Amino acid sequence: MRPFYVVCVMVEWIFALAALGGGIWLVHAGHTGMAIPAFFFFLLLVVFGVYQLHVFSRTK
Repeated sequence: MRPFYVVCVMVEWIFALAALGGGIWLVHAGHTGMAIPAFFFFLLLVVFGVYQLHVFSRTK
């Protein structure tokens, strides 16, 4: 994989972990309704990150 692709995937996973942490913090603070979009965003980023790894690993 090219270094640019590695950076893209790392940034993707950092945003995913930030969304997960934000969702956990919102649940802990009692804002469950606002945490649902954060968890959805986390799942979306994870799926997209796995897709990026799949596509980028096939490129030279």
